[in-house]
Amino acid sequence: MTQHVDVRFLDWIAKRPKESFGARRLRVVLQLLVLDCLCIAVAFFGVGLAAPREFDLEQTTSLAIVAIVSYIFAAINNSTFAATLVLDIGENLKRALVTLTLSAIAILTFMFFLRVGSQFSRLLVFSGLLASAVLLVIGRYIHSRIFARRGPSELTGELWIKAGATLGPHPPPYVMDAEELGLTPDLANPAAVARLGQATDGFDRVVVHCPRESRNEWAAFLRSQDIPGEIVAPELNEFKPLALGQRRGQATLLVSSGHLSFGSMIQKRIFDLVLTGSSLLLLSPLFVIIAIAIKLESRGPVLFFQERVGTGNRRFRIWKFRSMYHDLRDERGDRSTERFDPRVTRVGNILRRTSLDELPQLFNVLIGDMSLVGPRPHALGSRASERLFWDIDSRYWYRHAVKPGITGLAQVRGFRGATETQDDILNRLESDLEYIYRWSLALDVVILIRTLLVLLHKNSF
Repeated sequence: MTQHVDVRFLDWIAKRPKESFGARRLRVVLQLLVLDCLCIAVAFFGVGLAAPREFDLEQTTSLAIVAIVSYIFAAINNSTFAATLVLDIGENLKRALVTLTLSAIAILTFMFFLRVGSQFSRLLVFSGLLASAVLLVIGRYIHSRIFARRGPSELTGELWIKAGATLGPHPPPYVMDAEELGLTPDLANPAAVARLGQATDGFDRVVVHCPRESRNEWAAFLRSQDIPGEIVAPELNEFKPLALGQRRGQATLLVSSGHLSFGSMIQKRIFDLVLTGSSLLLLSPLFVIIAIAIKLESRGPVLFFQERVGTGNRRFRIWKFRSMYHDLRDERGDRSTERFDPRVTRVGNILRRTSLDELPQLFNVLIGDMSLVGPRPHALGSRASERLFWDIDSRYWYRHAVKPGITGLAQVRGFRGATETQDDILNRLESDLEYIYRWSLALDVVILIRTLLVLLHKNSF
C-alpha cells in the first residue's frame, strides 16, 4: 500500500510545474520593461533621423532618457509591467497608452515650470511621444501573441487540496487529493509534513477544502509553509467576508473595506484639485455665457441646488445650472426627467443634452463633497419602476464607500438618463461597484477621456 501511494505521489510531483510561477512572472515583467524602453528609445531616435534638420544627438538622447524614466515611474504606479497583462491584449495596450499619457503630461509640466521648453524641438517632443504610442501598441501586441502561442498560460499558481470535503466551483488547473495520495497534516510526523511541503512548493497560494474537525491540523500545517494558505469555510458564505481580521484577541470577519487607502485618497484629491482649478479658469467665460442665457429666458436663480446622497451615505447639496422653470423644479428628484419634458426650458434642454448643466459641480469637487470621477450621486426620491433604488438592490448603499463623481464608469458605458426600468439602475450599480473595486488613478484618467466622447449621448435629456 505504501509503495502504491508513493507511486501516486511521485506521479503528482512529476505533473507539477517545473518552473515556479514567480520565475515565470519575473521573466515576463523584465520582457515588458525592456520592450517598452526599447520602443520609446527607437521612437525618439527614429523621429530624429527622419527629420535631419531637427535631429540633435544630445537633445534626442536627453528626451529619450527623460521619457523612459518618467514612463517607468508612471508604469510602476499603474502596474503596467504586471505579468498577467499579457493574457489580456486589450487591457495590456490600454495600460501602456494610459501610462505613456501620464508620463507625457509629467514631461510637458516639468518643461513648462522649469522653463526649458524652448531648448527642445517641439516637433521632436510631440512626434517622439506619438511614435512611442504607435510602437508600444505594436510591440506589446506582438509580444502578447507570441506569449499566447509559445508561453505558459498560467502565471499565477493556485493549488487546491481536497482533504475530505467537496470542492467548490471553478477549480484551478492544479488540484491535489490528499486522501488519495495518503497525505496528512500531521506535525508529529516530519516525513508527512515534508511530503506536503514538497507537493505545495512553487505555488503562490494553497486553498484547503476539509471538514470542520480537521481545520486546526490543516491550519497548523499551512502556518509552517512559506506561501499564503487558506481554508474554505462554507458556513461563512452568507456574510460575504472580504478577509479575516483580529481585534483585541478576537477573530473578526472583514465585510467592508471602507474608503480608499490614505495614499490613494491623497492621490485622488490632488488630481481633483489640479484639474478642477485649471478647468474653472478655462471655463469661466462659458459660465458667464450660460448664466446670462438662463436669466434671459426665464425667471429664477441661475443655479439649482438639490440634496443628494454622498460619501458614507451622508447628504450634501449638489450644484447645477437651472434647466427647468423655477416654479416647476423638482427638489427631491421624485420624478425622472423625460424626453421632451415640459418642465425643461429651451436653454435647459441644450444644457442637458450637452451635460453643461453639470459644470457647477466643479465647485462641489473643490469643496470636497464630490470627486471628478466616481458613482453619480442620486436624488433622495429617485426611482426605477416606481421603486426606490435601495429597495431594488440593497447593495445600492455600497456605492457610497467613495466620493460621488461628476462622471463615472457607468456613464461612459452609456448607462445614463432616465431610470425607467430596474435594469437601468442595476446596470449602473454593477459599474459603480466595479469602479470601487478596480480604482486607480489611471482608471480615472481613462474615464475622463471617455467622458469627452459621450457628452452628446442619446439618453441625455
